[in-house]
Amino acid sequence: MCGLIRWALRKWTELEVRDYSSLLHLSGACRVVETEVEPEGARAEKPLRKLDLGGLLVLGIHRADGAYVGAPHGDTLIHGGDTLILYGETPRLEAFCQLAPRTDGA
Repeated sequence: MCGLIRWALRKWTELEVRDYSSLLHLSGACRVVETEVEPEGARAEKPLRKLDLGGLLVLGIHRADGAYVGAPHGDTLIHGGDTLILYGETPRLEAFCQLAPRTDGA
């Protein structure tokens, strides 16, 4: 079935057909995840370069208002309610996605 879909996309669309799972080596120790930034969390209202990413890559950010920031740079401000799209090794992703300490003392 995948071959038929790939053929149809090439024939009738201009969409680029790629195997992103293979390209990003997602079948091994790496994967892509989404994690939401808590509004009152320690990661909110900080530039990306101030987050302790531990070797993870931020592929993009879905803003709470529906906007999307692709390939953000270190000065990109992270807001509460944003969803980060992260790529990296599974143990590092799991550690990063654990709840960050809240800044309001709760």
